[in-house]
Formats: sequence, C-alpha cells, structure tokens
Amino acid sequence: MLSRRNLRVKVMQTLYSMEHNAQQNPADAQKILKKNIDKAYRLLFFLLALPVRISNFIKKEQHVKSSKFLPTEQDRTFSAKFCGNPFIQILSENKQLQDLLKLEQSEEESGMVKSLFKDFSLKEEYVKYCTQTISEEQEEKKILLFLLSEVIEKSEDFLQYVEDNFPECVTELNRILMAAKEIVEQLSKNGTEDIFQFNDAKTEEDFAKELLKKTIEHEERFTELIEPKLKNWDMDRIARLDMVLMKMALCELIYFDQIPVKVSINEYIDISKIYSTPRSKDFVNGILDNIMHELRQGNAIRKTGRGLVE
Repeated sequence: MLSRRNLRVKVMQTLYSMEHNAQQNPADAQKILKKNIDKAYRLLFFLLALPVRISNFIKKEQHVKSSKFLPTEQDRTFSAKFCGNPFIQILSENKQLQDLLKLEQSEEESGMVKSLFKDFSLKEEYVKYCTQTISEEQEEKKILLFLLSEVIEKSEDFLQYVEDNFPECVTELNRILMAAKEIVEQLSKNGTEDIFQFNDAKTEEDFAKELLKKTIEHEERFTELIEPKLKNWDMDRIARLDMVLMKMALCELIYFDQIPVKVSINEYIDISKIYSTPRSKDFVNGILDNIMHELRQGNAIRKTGRGLVE
C-alpha cells in the first residue's frame, strides 16, 4: 500500500529522530518505524470506515425526519438509498473495520461525518443517484468512489483531521486515498476475500526495516565515505537531514543489489527537494555522484539483474 518513497521517508524520519535522541538504540528505531507504518494503515482503515459512518448518519437522520409529527416536504423526500449500497454493507462486515466502527466517535469525528454528508448531499451526482429506483452494481460502486474522490478527498475538515490525528501521514495522504479507491474498485458482491490483503505490503515493509537496520549498522562506513568529499563545504551549514539521506542512499547502492543505482540516487535527490534545504538537491547529487564513481572503481557496487548497474 505504501510506495517505496513513502517508506524511505519513514526511514529517514526515524533516523533523523535518532540524531536528536542519543538514548534511542536500533531496537527503539525499529519500533518507531513499525509504529509509523502501522499509523498509515490505521488511517486507511479510518478512511474506509467513513462511508459506513456517513451511511449510519443517514439512517439516524431518516429516523428523526420520519418521526416528526409535522414533517416538512424536505423531511418527506429525504432519501436513505445510500444506506442500501451493497458495497457499504461489505465494508461494514469487514472485521478490521468493525473493530474500528465499534469505537465511540469523538465530537470532532461526529462533526466531520455530518459535514461530509452535507457536502455529499449537495452534489448533483448524489441527487441523481438518490432519484434512481434501482442502480446497477457499477453505479453503486461509482457513487462510493465519487464520495471518496470528490467529497472526502477535497474536504477541509477531513484534511484538518488528518493533520491533527495522523501528522506522520500527511505527506502520503494521496497514496493512502489511492489505496482506498483501489480497494473499493476490487470489491465484489460475491467476494469473501479480506479487503485488506496487500500482496506486496510485507515485502515493502521488510525493505524499510532492512534499510533502517543496515543504515544504522554501517553508519561509520558511510560517514567515512562522505566526510572526505566535504572539503569545500562548511560542515556547520550542512543539514543533518542531508547526511541522513546520503547515508541511506549509500546503503542502497552497496547493500541492495536489486535496486538500480539511478533509482536510488534520484529518489534521495527528490526527497531532499521536499524535506531539506533549497540547496540540498545539488549538494546531495554532487556528493553521491562523486562517491558512486569511487565505489564503482573499487567494485563495491554489485547489482544483479539486467539494467541494474546504471
């Protein structure tokens, strides 16, 4: 579910936190990394629970409106069709989501669900959906995807909630939203498979754990490779984050034989653009390029597979 860039960023954040906390050891670092990865999955579960919570809100609204002694025209025409969406039912029956849905909503969450439904109910697509007596399976799925893409994803309340409760996940929110849509796309009325089974999730998480472990284990070697190349740079002005990124890049160059050299270097240059200083891109690129040529001359970079050397 998380891309390798997302995982590299999480490793970077973990290593950077160790730079500022001398009491943290490698075991602590692995725990922090796992906690941050788990947090991303919890956000995914929360995101997929939102349509169910909106459906539950609609049911309550319908009950209130139908119980009025003098209902208005708006009360009488209120539609609860979305509650019968078969894919909402599939989501609500998933055990992992059931555990989450059993938790009492905070005031902030309840307010957000109400706001999301209000936005949803005003959309032309929702109004049209509610006027249809019967909807085909594809239409039922389409309205659920519309809710995720055009309502939840664009909601300021939802974004604020993520910033407040999942700050570690803000940079990968787009990827998590994409994963939620992919899950909905794969839902089937007759399907009984676990909707949270990701074929490559464990492999990718193992990559992150190994990257963290080896970067810590060989930190001295990476420092020895980097420091001689810093003669023309003011050490006091070199961002600590740049040092972390370069060590991670060197770790991939030397110890991850299935990742192409260019992929590793380009990834860390791009990450430096987003998370470090304005000059970091050129600095990281220059130092890594210099070390890469030195490592190649010493036959220290050994990639396997066609096209992986370049």
